[in-house]
Amino acid sequence: MKQILFALLLVLQMTPVKAAEILGQTQGEWKWQRPEENGAAPPVALSATATSTWRKGIAFNVSTPGLYDIISTATPGWNNFTILYDGATIGGLSNAMMANDDLESSYTSGFKGVYLKDKAMFNSNQYYLLVTTGRTNNDFGSYSLKVTGPGVVKFYPFGVPEPSTWVLLILGVGIIGAGLRRRSSSKGADELTMQLG
Repeated sequence: MKQILFALLLVLQMTPVKAAEILGQTQGEWKWQRPEENGAAPPVALSATATSTWRKGIAFNVSTPGLYDIISTATPGWNNFTILYDGATIGGLSNAMMANDDLESSYTSGFKGVYLKDKAMFNSNQYYLLVTTGRTNNDFGSYSLKVTGPGVVKFYPFGVPEPSTWVLLILGVGIIGAGLRRRSSSKGADELTMQLG
């Protein structure tokens, strides 16, 4: 039995750890009232000090379930804050898994040893979303985001549009389609009139 456990431990130690890193910028994106940190539990309140702070969301998924480290490092001069969402929609408190201010210093935030599952096998809610924002309204700037764990991490840097964006996109395409259909049907009627006349 000890030999089997030793062999298993050896295999686990030899399993390569994969890492993915991406650079981002919070300023110029969206402003919001960010959630408050609540230890390892999901946030339950919105911040009283960060009521209109810049934020940037990055969607990602992992190929292998396991424990992952997610570290956001701000460029010197601003204090970053990180929120992990289960799903691709930023909704204040809804879907928020956890939030963190200072991990290793005031310029790093994130999570160590977070269990993530392979969300690519599901049809809906296929992504995690990591939001980097400021600790206060005056905190914003550039950052690097690094995710390390047992699986391949795939970032979707353009994010996944929020529901309101999808609604506007669908309405816009519908209006254009209706206009083109109306235009082509009136054009057909004009051609028929010309042929008859």
